[in-house]
Amino acid sequence: MGMRTSYDLIIVGAGPSGSTAALYAQHFGLDYLVMDQHEFPRDKVCGDALAPVIFSLIKELGLELPVDQDFCKPSGFNFVFSDSESSVNHQIAHRIDSLMFNCTREQFDWKLFSLLRDENRFLKSKLIGVDPDIKYLTVRDGEAERRLSYRWLIIATGSGKSVLDDFEERGNTIYASRAYVKSVSNQTENYVEFFDEVSPGYFWSFPVGKGLYNTGILFHSRPGQQDIRNLHRLMIEGRFSDHQILNNTRFPLRVYGGEQKSNLPDIVAIGDANHSVDPIFGHGIDTGMLEARERVISLKQKSAFSTSGPIIELIKKKNRFSEECKNELAESANPRVKLDRLLRYLEQVNNYYRDIHAEIENSLVK
Repeated sequence: MGMRTSYDLIIVGAGPSGSTAALYAQHFGLDYLVMDQHEFPRDKVCGDALAPVIFSLIKELGLELPVDQDFCKPSGFNFVFSDSESSVNHQIAHRIDSLMFNCTREQFDWKLFSLLRDENRFLKSKLIGVDPDIKYLTVRDGEAERRLSYRWLIIATGSGKSVLDDFEERGNTIYASRAYVKSVSNQTENYVEFFDEVSPGYFWSFPVGKGLYNTGILFHSRPGQQDIRNLHRLMIEGRFSDHQILNNTRFPLRVYGGEQKSNLPDIVAIGDANHSVDPIFGHGIDTGMLEARERVISLKQKSAFSTSGPIIELIKKKNRFSEECKNELAESANPRVKLDRLLRYLEQVNNYYRDIHAEIENSLVK
């Protein structure tokens, strides 16, 4: 791209949240730049469950996100709660709170990013620092550094990025291991198993098509001296009789609260960079995309980032009942009690998506 150094809107991170923000900026004719330190497509072992609301956003812009062989539609959810004495198994058929599509992040992020179709609006570079007083970013591409000025800045860098530490509270930390598993098993449902033996946590396995499964293990507190990756491997071995583990990653995730905590009106963090993690599904992709929509619409309408609005308030509300569910699941060791709490939570999630769809219909982008 050219050597421009000044933009109205700079979006840091070209994943689902950042690309969506760029798509809406493009739709409104805003002078924007989206940047990322990675080339696209890029492999990323992350959340691969996609709520159908994401397709509503793309359709709203008059675009199409092809649902082809790269998207896998699970048959439903199979939840398992167990302790040392008993186990409860509960299956839910495909419905809106079953997260209707699974797709590897490499495929999904690339499809979404490709909708931008303007290479002059993308910069492959790493963010080094932010100076909010004079509204400058310092970025590095190889050995070269440059400064970019902005009027508004969107941070869409995901969890655990230290660039947020100067103007966001650190929040909590969760501990996770994720991996793709190759297997000939024909397991069509999303599978989630909760346990308490080591620390309150859960294991998941989501089919993403072509004999590939997204698997992971997550704890909301450090699980003692146990190695998270080894625990993950044991759960994989119990789930799949045959398997090949690919792209195993293990890392702590820094989790921010559901509301922006800085007093900087021209900077906003969206997606995983600004939200607590849902105790079961994650919901990071659709939450980030919804937030991106609201923030860019507010720039168009008010020349300022929105701090409220129906969809933003629904996201905040969902963050609250997600935290409540997470805490209550951790407090009880009884499998049946956990299942009952989960079912109440699923109803809240179903109502949340119903309300989100209604708000999108009521506020269609012109």
